[in-house]
This record gives sequence, C-alpha cells and structure tokens, in this order.
Amino acid sequence: MAVAPPPTYHSHLDPGDLRLRLTSRSSYGHKYQSTADPTYNHKDKSRDHVTRSGSCYRRDSSVEDSTNSSPAQAAEAEILRRSIHRKKKPEFRTRGRNSWKVTPRYRYPEQSPPREESGYPLFEAIEKAKLPPNFRMPQCDLYDGTGDPGEHVYQFQTNMLLLQVSDAVMCRAFPTTLRKAAHAWFKSLQQRSIYSFGQLSDLFQKHFVSSRSRRKNSASLLNIVQEKNESLACFLGRFNAATLKIDNLDESVKYTAFLRGLRPTSKFAFSVNKSPPVKITFSDDDSKGIKTPHDDPLVITIKAGNFDVKRVLIDNGSSAEILFHDAFEKMNIPTDRLRKMDTPLYRFSNHPVEAEGIIALPVAIGTPLTQANFMLDFVVVKVPSAYNAILGRPALNQLQAVVSTYHLKMKFPMEHGIGEVKGDQTTARQCYVTSCRSKNKEALIIEDL
Repeated sequence: MAVAPPPTYHSHLDPGDLRLRLTSRSSYGHKYQSTADPTYNHKDKSRDHVTRSGSCYRRDSSVEDSTNSSPAQAAEAEILRRSIHRKKKPEFRTRGRNSWKVTPRYRYPEQSPPREESGYPLFEAIEKAKLPPNFRMPQCDLYDGTGDPGEHVYQFQTNMLLLQVSDAVMCRAFPTTLRKAAHAWFKSLQQRSIYSFGQLSDLFQKHFVSSRSRRKNSASLLNIVQEKNESLACFLGRFNAATLKIDNLDESVKYTAFLRGLRPTSKFAFSVNKSPPVKITFSDDDSKGIKTPHDDPLVITIKAGNFDVKRVLIDNGSSAEILFHDAFEKMNIPTDRLRKMDTPLYRFSNHPVEAEGIIALPVAIGTPLTQANFMLDFVVVKVPSAYNAILGRPALNQLQAVVSTYHLKMKFPMEHGIGEVKGDQTTARQCYVTSCRSKNKEALIIEDL
C-alpha cells in the first residue's frame, strides 16, 4: 500500500480552502482575523469557517468542514491549530456578551516573602520545654499593671512551687497571668532574651515598680482611730488589715496604737485601759555588784529642786522627809519659801528638834526610762548629819515602793512597768562611819545640775 507523503506547512492557507487570513504576528504566535460571531458555540459543528477572536475558534457555514476536505488539507489544518495552541497561552473572556476582556486562564502563585522568625522573648529551649503530664494551670489573678508587681510574683511562685514544676515551665506559664499593659510589656521584650524565671521576674518588677504600694512603718498605726459610730468589730478589722501591710511590726507600738485608737467613751476602752496588778519581786540578779554579807543601809541619789542630791537615806522608821540645813543652804533656796511647822519633831532619843520650816520640792527618783516624779514636803532641820536628806514612810507610801536592804534596791510600780533605784554601797558605808564619829562633823556636798 502506498503511503501518502507528510503534509508540508505553509505560512498561509489558501483563502478558498479555509478562508483564513494572516494579519499580524505577535510573541504568542500567529494572530488571525475574520468576521466572528460572538454567539458561536464550540460544540456546534454546523459552522464550517474557522475563525479566531481571542482564544475562541469558530467555523463559518460558508466554508465546508475540514472533514469533507482532502486528507492533506485536514492534516495541514490540524498542524496549524496545534501551533497556535502551543505558542499562545489560552485566554477566556469575562464580564458580558459584548465586552471582551482578556484574562489569563492560569495564574501562577506569587512567591511569598521568606518567613521571619517569631519574636518570642523566651529562649528556644524554654519555649520548647515539655509540660509535666496532667499539668493544669492553677488559678491566679491576672495582672494588668496597676497592682503591686511583687505580690503578683509571690502569688505566682507560691502556686507553681506547689506543683513542683521546672524553671522553664514557670517562664512559659507566667505570661498567661498578664493582661493589658502587662501583656504588652512582655511582647515588647527583646527576642530570645529571657533565659530564666529569676531574670523575667526582676525585669517585670523593675518595669512596674511605680505601681508598687509603699510599705508603712509601725508609727502609721497611730493614725488609725475608731470613728464615732463605728463598731468595735469594724475598727478591729480595719486595724488588723493595716498591721498586715507593715514590715517588722513593733508589738509595743501596735499595743499602744490600738489603745490610743479606741473611742474614749466606749466601755471596751475603759476595761482595756485598766492597769493590771503589778508584781514586784527581787531575784539574785538584783544583788549583782553587792558585797555580801553586809548590814549596810540603802543610800540613793535623787533629783530635788533641779539639784542632784546625794547621800539620801531610805528610812522606813521615819515619819517625815528630812532635809538637813547644810544641804538646804547649798541648794541656794530662799528662806522665805519655808513654811512654819507647829508640831515638834522628835529624834530617836525622844528629844525634840526644832524645825526651821517646811519646803515643797519636786522630786524625781529612778532611771530616765522608769522615773517617778512627784512633790514632797521636806522638814528642814538644823542638826549635824552624815546624810543630806532622809526619805521616810510618807514618800515610800506615795511611791508604793518596796525596799530590799539585802539587795540595796527599791522598786515601785509605774504606768508601764516597774521603776527601780539602786543604792550605793560604798557611799552607805562612808556615811555610817561618819555618823559613828562623835566629833569632827562633816559638811556634806551636793552638786548642781
């Protein structure tokens, strides 16, 4: 059987065969022009004339179908169709029947920019740390930047330490307790700059240090007072809440502030302010520095009329306070301040003694912290003595003092504690020796303040 030679490609076809006309050449291949019917249907093969408008090929009924033409013409037409499809990308029309807008049928996806690494502040090893099995975040108040940052960190650490989690898990869990301004601060941290929870908590507290509440001292409790119509329960609750905000609370200041804050007219304030009974005791500690055994009297120093008066004898057997004339003169007290005394004063030998008069002087006994201040009437007598003054039963009863000659100490109750004054054993022995001398009376010396 003879085989027909392959058809040759011509630059154009015979207009009498397919009635196609080459009009121009573009980068997409050949472009052909003809009278196109926009109502043409590709599936309708009743049209014979092949035309091109955009990417649609039509057949004209005035031209016979290529199937009825010779095999050579059909082969040439097929080669032409393939070359057109190969050189030009297919296009389709849009937007309407009589409007032709050429749009590429295939769109290649645009190349996306390279993905940037996440700006998460935590180190990558911390970010990828595994959570413990059955881990459940404990309930914690969210921090928005307005409260005390130290209290928030303490509450978070307490909850997390209870779960015994690692430092990395604490770093991962901490941002979940932040919101608003606090969460915005965490997002603004430098990328991969947090490597431990200690560092994170320090940065957090330093940034929100202005929101921290100032800690008060114990003296601030003195400003809390009970209102006129405030109940005791409300005042007590408010007072206790204030004490919780104080570091290193002084218990004595707390007690004083509470008593001072009570409403004076309340029954509770009256019952609380009652002074409890005071027990006065002596122990071996009170006899330190005393040479024993001894029979020495108790001789002390007092302050009388702005003078430190030494060699003052404590005498339980005396019914009056005596100020000897020599000491009276040394104190430079005007004699016109003396009041007359009508009752005679008797000595131990039952001999009467004439008194110069009576003078009232302010007296202070004890140490500066436990000092008793009161007024005493002294009887001024002009007789020789080894002492400057004698304190008898009236002064001791006024002080409610208890004297221990063995410990050479006198104690007396005070509003807040027990006052005491210690005797001078060396001075007591010197005075005793002086009193035993029948001759050579000594003039005793008192020192000005």
